[in-house]
Amino acid sequence: MTKRALAGIFSILHSREYLTISVALAIVIALSYGNVVFMGYTLSPASLSAGVTPTGPYDYSGRNIATLPTIDPAAAGTQNHPMHKLVIQYFLSGKWPLWNPYQAAGTPLAADTVFSAYAPVNLLHFLPSELWDIPILLRLWLAGLFTYVFLKNHKTSKESAFVGAVLYMLSGAFTWYISMDHLNVIMLTPLLLLAVDRLVMGKKASDICLASFAIMLSLLGAHIESIILQFILVLFYYVFRVIGTNAKFLLARTLRFMLSFAIGIGLSAFFLLPVFEYLANSSLGLRPGVGLVALLPYAAITSFVPYFFGQVQTYMSPAIRQAISWDSLGGYVGVSSLYLCLVAIIPLSTIKFDKNKQRFALFFFAMAIIALLKTYGVQPVQWIAHLPVLELIWFPRYLGPIWAFSFSMVAAIGFEKLLCEPPKKILLIAFGAASLTIVTLASMSIPFPLTPGSLSFSHSAEKLVITLVPLNFFYSMEKLVEGFVFLFTITLLSLALLKDRKMLVPLIGLVVLEMAFYIPQGMSYQGEVRRSLIALSTLAVLVIIMVGWKVALSDHLSILKYVHKCWVRFSTRNVLLLVILISLVAQNVVAGLSPEGLPQRSDAFQQAPYISFLHRNSGFSRVYTFDCVLPPPYAGVFGLYHMGTYTAFNVGTYHSFAKRNLDSGFHSTVVASNEWFREPNAPGPVAELQRNIEFYNFLGVKYIVTKATDPNYAPEIVGGNLAIPLDNPQTTIGQSFMSIVNNLSSIAIQLGTYGRKNHGSIILTLNSVPYIEEYHRTVVLSAETVYDSWPPTIFNFKPIGDSRGREFYLTLQFPQANSTNAIAVWSYSEAHSYTPIMREVVKGNLNVNGKPSGGNIVFAMSSGYFRLVYNDDIARVYENPNVFPRVFIVHRFQVASSFESAQNIVRNPDFNLREWVVLDASLPESEVEAIEQTCITDYSWAEIIRYEPDRVVIKAYAEHPGLLVLTDTYYPGWKAYVDGKPTMIYQADGLVRAVYLSQGEHRVEFIYFPESFKMGLTISVISAITLIMLLMVNKFKLQEMCVRSICRRVKVNNYTLL
Repeated sequence: MTKRALAGIFSILHSREYLTISVALAIVIALSYGNVVFMGYTLSPASLSAGVTPTGPYDYSGRNIATLPTIDPAAAGTQNHPMHKLVIQYFLSGKWPLWNPYQAAGTPLAADTVFSAYAPVNLLHFLPSELWDIPILLRLWLAGLFTYVFLKNHKTSKESAFVGAVLYMLSGAFTWYISMDHLNVIMLTPLLLLAVDRLVMGKKASDICLASFAIMLSLLGAHIESIILQFILVLFYYVFRVIGTNAKFLLARTLRFMLSFAIGIGLSAFFLLPVFEYLANSSLGLRPGVGLVALLPYAAITSFVPYFFGQVQTYMSPAIRQAISWDSLGGYVGVSSLYLCLVAIIPLSTIKFDKNKQRFALFFFAMAIIALLKTYGVQPVQWIAHLPVLELIWFPRYLGPIWAFSFSMVAAIGFEKLLCEPPKKILLIAFGAASLTIVTLASMSIPFPLTPGSLSFSHSAEKLVITLVPLNFFYSMEKLVEGFVFLFTITLLSLALLKDRKMLVPLIGLVVLEMAFYIPQGMSYQGEVRRSLIALSTLAVLVIIMVGWKVALSDHLSILKYVHKCWVRFSTRNVLLLVILISLVAQNVVAGLSPEGLPQRSDAFQQAPYISFLHRNSGFSRVYTFDCVLPPPYAGVFGLYHMGTYTAFNVGTYHSFAKRNLDSGFHSTVVASNEWFREPNAPGPVAELQRNIEFYNFLGVKYIVTKATDPNYAPEIVGGNLAIPLDNPQTTIGQSFMSIVNNLSSIAIQLGTYGRKNHGSIILTLNSVPYIEEYHRTVVLSAETVYDSWPPTIFNFKPIGDSRGREFYLTLQFPQANSTNAIAVWSYSEAHSYTPIMREVVKGNLNVNGKPSGGNIVFAMSSGYFRLVYNDDIARVYENPNVFPRVFIVHRFQVASSFESAQNIVRNPDFNLREWVVLDASLPESEVEAIEQTCITDYSWAEIIRYEPDRVVIKAYAEHPGLLVLTDTYYPGWKAYVDGKPTMIYQADGLVRAVYLSQGEHRVEFIYFPESFKMGLTISVISAITLIMLLMVNKFKLQEMCVRSICRRVKVNNYTLL
């Protein structure tokens, strides 16, 4: 048989090994997520988060979660997954996802790294949303497969490599963040390290190709924080691999390493150059100094006993909430990994063990420890957070994949060491060290479970109010016992492995069982207790079988002989495997049959009736939403234009404009009214909407969509903390305030009835300050119509024109009041957190019987400005009567020298946004003269005749020369053409676009195809050609070497023949 044939057979066998492992890893995932794979449940965060409705998909009638199955599901479900759907819509329509006109006033799409538009796995979102579990689970499978190949490259056994793969892909770095986009990056960590190995050890062009391809995939994963940390690990690993190398080889390998990075960056340049352009023109949601954030040491126990403090995103007591933050936890690796890591690093003198593998284990153990030290803010490692760029990384969360991967690699080497039959004392030392580690970490955290409290984020748990200290304590102790039982069982199986190699497979099965047991399922506390009982019962059975097997073999306990004879034909190994398999199936059945848990698969983007209404009536106008109805990313999926935005990056001018002119209280990553969270001590979103309505009009916001909020009433009523009684006819309660609405027509006040039905009349008197007769109003309301605390009581009166900015004083009286017939007026006391906000918004104070009392009445004012035009059980739609068109023509302008100056001008109450525009640069003198000779208003008009994400076509008629204003974001890369001729785009009012129009009818076209993308695409093509040429040259060299070898052999054979 020729060498070539032998090589072919070896290649087939080699590929069969990887095929077998691929199937095995898929089976492990299927058993771990059996309720998802086989029972119709889903991990898709779009089914867990606000979307078409505040609670998830429209018309969903399946079960709901009791506890969150992932950390921060809204970031993926409300923000990222709808954007994946939008990106796929772009690709299916034959367009590059360059510009997103559906959020803010328009923003870059693919250049926003939050959305990972070009991540290959995300392209699988072309599937129906009911099948989005496929790309979610595929990332786990790829992470496991790459890890296996990486470990096999270091000559570990199949079993050890498989254990390392399972520990990484089922670690908390994946399962706690199963739907987050940074998994597109961290799943490639072993592939990048494999590429480093190939670059160091090989000389083929294919090695450079592999490294370049892996780097490109990681960069297209787009999560900047994860990429930076991943590349730091790759750099450290490269240094580790070349230490001690001859200087000549070191230079060559370094050049190959740098060339691979250069080509990888070049291949992704079509994505990177627009990203750099966006970074230069955007405002980052993360604030400097976030890199200094560190976990308290009490949370360290969760790395090995994940649920010591409770289920995901639950806090059993206020003290626990202060001690840990679930959003910052990076993951877990379990006690099996801890035990195997200790086996790996304990030195062996009695047996020979590969020194390279030992060095490999020590390197990754050092990486894991360094990552953990930074996670918990230990000096001197903490100082790296002061470095540029690194100061913006959320280390506790995104270092999790680094230490989880590192521990998995060390654990794989520990498993490899078990195969070398180490002395029993090594295993016992590892067991003791692991136990000591867990006890030490737990002892630091015990004070927090001792604090009474109640489980949060759980409908079922809300009924279980924990008033006794021991219940919190016992829950944590239960989790600690589970960890110890897992640790004891794996130690027992390791000892059994020394006597019988057949115990190898059950040992692997136990590792799988532990990692699967930690996967969150969104069940209630009771459901998790059932899972715990199954796990503990399984471990108890395993221990009994192991002890029974051991005693029966030694013939010391006759009662177990019969049991032993029963499985003589069905070996102990198979019994153990069967028990583990039954346990995995039982856990999935419990999770599937639980009344609360992962939701059923459903179409997260099923269109609700109110969306159809908006489609019919909104045209090119924008919407704005409250109460988590139709967040901005979802609006884009349905082709609706939303003025808000969800992303860590925003165009800098939009961010500043929105902060000044739309809502000063929005969080740096969310411009969307009252959704998620707001800046502390900021006015409410309705108050901001009313105060800044001219700018909402300017940006074309025609509809306000809410679930319960009435946008007419501001400031928001959040509930008072002090009731002032109207129990005496002479008592008067007064409130001074400045109106934030025009045409003030009603006031809502939170009143109380003391739980009874009162009689008589409540009198509200309203006067302006100073007093003007035409602004005087009196309202008499029957006390029988007053609600007890909620909803607020409405006092309607004749509208007061021109009321905004005017000071008023209202008084409340109850002439029929007595001790048994009284009304309570709720107020915010001086100590209430909302009092400073009320003072800022209404600039008023509370008086009782004419004397200052401190605080403010709980009230809101309304003008009835927004008209309710649609109402159902899901949403209310209010119409803005004075909305501007998206495009219009003005004939007056000013020039501002800076953005700040432009904002000062447009904030002037006398500045009319419909008639004037502020430009960032002066017009040519001829155009200035032409515009100045026209009147302010005429019969000029403009309309959008075609609107695509990267192209806007406008038909306009200018009766006189003027400036056409399109209220879309001004951004580099947009070009304008008037009647087919290029023209300059001006930045108008600090945010939007404007072009000059001469007199007459015109066709105006805006096109977005930025130079950054063109240049990046060119570089990517050149990089791809370079890579292909390297492969071709390498192939020709190999062919030439083969020919020379054959020629030499022919010459030798001829000489021998002669």
